[in-house]
Amino acid sequence: MTIKIVSSRSQNRYINTNNKSSKPHDPPTERQIEVLRFLAEGLSYEEIAAKMFISISTIKSHASILYAKCHVKNRVEAIKKGSMLGYLDYSSVVNEAWKFEEMEKIKSGIAP
Repeated sequence: MTIKIVSSRSQNRYINTNNKSSKPHDPPTERQIEVLRFLAEGLSYEEIAAKMFISISTIKSHASILYAKCHVKNRVEAIKKGSMLGYLDYSSVVNEAWKFEEMEKIKSGIAP
């Protein structure tokens, strides 16, 4: 199906709505989910790249595409959304967040 769009200059433009590559709700790929799981563990892009044996720019690309697919702006939102959608185990996400908070307390001298 083709839809005709008339611009302000009265030029004819068409959008092909049958385009398979522009699915609005593409699920994340396995690699993107793998990156999401590493992000949930609190790893940096550099650490994830080393674990996955790929470049940092590839990790950034996977993360960026994942954020767009999940309609989020950062890793925290992506982790929450991934957990809600079942890509992450909620209890492990909470566990990792608790560990991170405890480590921050130790670093700052708050915890004994």
